[in-house]
Amino acid sequence: MSKPTTERYSSIRAIRPIVESDSLRDFMRGAEELVADWDFGGSDGYEIEPLVFAARNLHITLFKRRALTTPKVNDAMRKIEDYLQNEYHHVTRTRQSRPGVRPARVIDRRENPLPAALEAKERDYIPDGQSAILWASKIIVSSADESGHPGSELALLLSDGPVVELLDAQSELINDAAERTNASNLLPRQPLKDNPLELPFMRAPFRSAANRQEFIEVLSEHLPVYDIGLGSIEYLHRLPIPTTPPKQ
Repeated sequence: MSKPTTERYSSIRAIRPIVESDSLRDFMRGAEELVADWDFGGSDGYEIEPLVFAARNLHITLFKRRALTTPKVNDAMRKIEDYLQNEYHHVTRTRQSRPGVRPARVIDRRENPLPAALEAKERDYIPDGQSAILWASKIIVSSADESGHPGSELALLLSDGPVVELLDAQSELINDAAERTNASNLLPRQPLKDNPLELPFMRAPFRSAANRQEFIEVLSEHLPVYDIGLGSIEYLHRLPIPTTPPKQ
């Protein structure tokens, strides 16, 4: 295990919050009880507390960009976030009114096509009058654990179905839109992409991979989890102010 990092990271995300069900609350209570009794390890002399996330705060991540905090990174992330969620895009182009006259720069206001595309996907996969309901029957290690904290993040793997297909489709739409921005080229490449089919629920400093697998097997007795509701898409950001290193 590595030491807790002191580096600051900036991030932007598009998430869909989870609506708790009795089944999910029972599972989370089971996780809390097991964590209280489990023998966890430390990390290079640091005592790291295992953490079970609050059920009301669980969410699916459709899109995330994360990088070390700098003014350039924060500016790029703000531009990407604005591009994704603003109602209109402003596009600068040149226009020549007549031959021999110097072209003028004009700004066009164009409707952002992403919100309508996301809503269309919702209608495709969730017919009118039906609710978006999720379930899960497997616990995994999160595939894109980039929190900067030591330990392992565990997640529920959502079971196949129309709502899972919807999440995958909406994630692709948002990621494609972000990649079309010039600001996206100013950020480092993301080594791992968050999987929209995973629902992270806890983090802990397991002593070994075998110890972690044993924990997963014991907690799996509380599966399946079902009747999980799905909230609307939200855009969130964390853009700390960069700190200037002290002069030597």
